[in-house]
Amino acid sequence: MTLTDIINYSTTNDTLRRTQASPTPLDVTDEELTDLWEGGGMFGDGISHEQHLRIAGVLHRRHGAAEAKERLLNGTRSACERYGCPESSMQL
Repeated sequence: MTLTDIINYSTTNDTLRRTQASPTPLDVTDEELTDLWEGGGMFGDGISHEQHLRIAGVLHRRHGAAEAKERLLNGTRSACERYGCPESSMQL
């Protein structure tokens, strides 16, 4: 599965639940959001689906598909560890 496949699946699958994150710096640019996320910033209860897609887009522009996929997966695993996600969520 490619990063594009993940993004397309995520945006078209209506059975996915959107995570409602606690108030975060919503007025930040996509670049700033990505830098915060990659730096291990905490986002209340996590990031929303929309924020995750914004981050994926920036990573793809910055690094290309393969590197973006690795960074997105590694960052998501790290976030799951910080937020105590269920083990099943970490099998990315």
